[in-house]
Amino acid sequence: MTGYLPLGFEFAAELTHPESEGTSSGLLNVAAQVFGLIFTTAQGQILERFSVRAGNLFLCSFLLAGAIITGFIKADLRRQRANQEAMHLAPVQQQAEVVVTMTTAESCEGPNPLLPQDA
Repeated sequence: MTGYLPLGFEFAAELTHPESEGTSSGLLNVAAQVFGLIFTTAQGQILERFSVRAGNLFLCSFLLAGAIITGFIKADLRRQRANQEAMHLAPVQQQAEVVVTMTTAESCEGPNPLLPQDA
């Protein structure tokens, strides 16, 4: 189970973007602790009243239900999409900055240090 934690935290960060990763991982940790308390208490009661097999079936059934519910989560990768959009916009912004710099430099008096000088 522990191997899935980083995967779940990354997926939660993708789904909850632009909220910070700390918020989504904190909420996941709180939910894990609450469910851990509930399932530990329930498992203890099942073991006292029934058998080990009943306790294992209880836990396995909830693991299966969780896996099925997880399969229906829509993969809306917001953080990845925002990063790709930022990468596409960066060259356009750099070109605009160069044009503005050149225009500003041309309007100054004297030789322009940013433009090549004729020798």
